[in-house]
Amino acid sequence: MTAAIVPFPASSADRLASANIIPMPAMPPRAVLRPIANARREYSFGEVSRLLSLAGEPRTQIGYLRDLAKQCGMPLPKNPRRYRGHLQAGPSMIGSKSRWCALEFDAWLDGQRTPPPGVGIAPSQGAAVGERPLPAAAPTRTNLLNRARLLAAGGR
Repeated sequence: MTAAIVPFPASSADRLASANIIPMPAMPPRAVLRPIANARREYSFGEVSRLLSLAGEPRTQIGYLRDLAKQCGMPLPKNPRRYRGHLQAGPSMIGSKSRWCALEFDAWLDGQRTPPPGVGIAPSQGAAVGERPLPAAAPTRTNLLNRARLLAAGGR
């Protein structure tokens, strides 16, 4: 068996010294900037669904998002949806390719998320808007009052 001995190359410092090259001093580390997760500052349909913890079919999620836009003032997407050659307006703009402004959406999430009291409560058929409901029957009120007194006294 024969073997060949191969010399290792000289270190980089030895080569630089032999070539009369002065190495550059080490630069201090630059401040590492945290990359912006979304440079355009917008949320896609999937991200909005994830933020609101929506699950199920996309069609169901779209319906829920449209309800939130109608009832709770959720911001509308930046890009309109096109349906049968017409641009949609209002909550019907929301589709699977919608994109929301992240700043507006985050502000909405931080604010009130439910409709204000009384929204969506329509008066019953035939009742006027300012009309008061009928008072409870006197025997029912008396019965409830007697039960409350009995409970307060410790009886059953």
